[in-house]
Amino acid sequence: MVGDVIGAKSYASTAKCLNICALVLGIIVIIGSIFLVISSLHIAKTMLQNAAPRPAPRDHLIWSVFSTLYLNLCCLGFLALAYSIKARDQKVAGDLEEARRLGSKAKCYNILAAMWALVPPLLLLALVVTGALHLSRLAKDSAAFFSTKFDDADYD
Repeated sequence: MVGDVIGAKSYASTAKCLNICALVLGIIVIIGSIFLVISSLHIAKTMLQNAAPRPAPRDHLIWSVFSTLYLNLCCLGFLALAYSIKARDQKVAGDLEEARRLGSKAKCYNILAAMWALVPPLLLLALVVTGALHLSRLAKDSAAFFSTKFDDADYD
């Protein structure tokens, strides 16, 4: 309808809400990426500083099993499980450096799987809440339109 100001405002507010949700999703992905970079730098720094014998490498097998059972996007849990099993095999074989490297990869895939498991439901919740707010405001605005009383003289 030409000149529908209320409709234009409702579309504008919906677009604004979707832009905000996209921005929040982008920020979450950037924070996750920064976390992965910082953790890998911390691991490299720790490896250089410690010349003393280190504890056995972690393979994150239990976390990987739960990530796999959740059936997340892109099978990231399955990749984490594969690297966890490889890390455990290398630890048993005695190659601790390779076990640490594979365990670190398993940890990264588990973190990504956890992010992909948490972000979509949170985004969906945000969209439902903003949609409900938008619909309530639209219903309130249109209630005044439908409650208008006309006289018989208006039709002449």
